[in-house]
Amino acid sequence: MPPSSDPRSWHAFRLIPPFPPQLILDRIFKGITEKVEQKGWFTRQLFYFCVNYKQTWVSRGFRTPLVDKFVFGAIKGMLGGRLRGMASGGAPLSPDTHAFIRTCMACPLIQGYGLTETVACATLMDWDSNTTGTSGAPLYCTDIKLQNWEEGNYRVTDKPNPRGEIIIGEPL
Repeated sequence: MPPSSDPRSWHAFRLIPPFPPQLILDRIFKGITEKVEQKGWFTRQLFYFCVNYKQTWVSRGFRTPLVDKFVFGAIKGMLGGRLRGMASGGAPLSPDTHAFIRTCMACPLIQGYGLTETVACATLMDWDSNTTGTSGAPLYCTDIKLQNWEEGNYRVTDKPNPRGEIIIGEPL
């Protein structure tokens, strides 16, 4: 019998492709937090303590194998338990979702940009990056330029955030 299409079904998450869209990662984030919020006060506090503990130590370059196994093991098991890394593109991940999923799944989660626009990836995060809110640096085979877009009244000189049309090409 096929798994339920209900996004709250834990067993349905095992069918996620290796490159999950941002919407699916947001649903996983929401599903985990809703499940945790249904637990008692102590369990909630312990879970969020472990999330913060892991994020702190990982940001300092350390690993947390015991927390990964005993706290996040069941969550990682939702995706089959053998997940080694994830890549996301198509839409930016919120920094909260990015950090939370990377923490709970105990694997790298990188973002890229340009697959739809160029039929190849234009930017990609480093595998070991602990940052959020970015899609990474341009790949070595890519030049990226921001150019004025007159029809949209966007200028590269706009303050505080330059705006314009993104031009992607190969290095000359």
